Amino acid sequence: MRLQPRFTPHTVTVRDLVAAGGMGSKHAAPRDVDQVWVVDERQAIIDASGAEIISNTQVSTNVDEIIPLGSLVTVWKGEPGERQAKVVKISVFRHRRLPQSQTLYLT
Repeated sequence: MRLQPRFTPHTVTVRDLVAAGGMGSKHAAPRDVDQVWVVDERQAIIDASGAEIISNTQVSTNVDEIIPLGSLVTVWKGEPGERQAKVVKISVFRHRRLPQSQTLYLT
């Protein structure tokens, strides 16, 4: 079951991480992802390497939307708070009877 559109009024722009290594990271061309929920809230989280970092923004979307760790996400496009940040953690909520979702934690 997907999140209902009335609960996901925002759109973000995503540049998927396609390669990473000693020579740096490579990201795909930008693509818009609609039906998301964006929240600006500072949270202390543990990233994939086990380091404690601060997430400034969380983006919730449907669980079937593939956005890899390390991808770049632009929130609030065209608005005064527009910014691009890296996905540093992903949490997934799965349930048989409720809408399934994932939350992207951005730096």
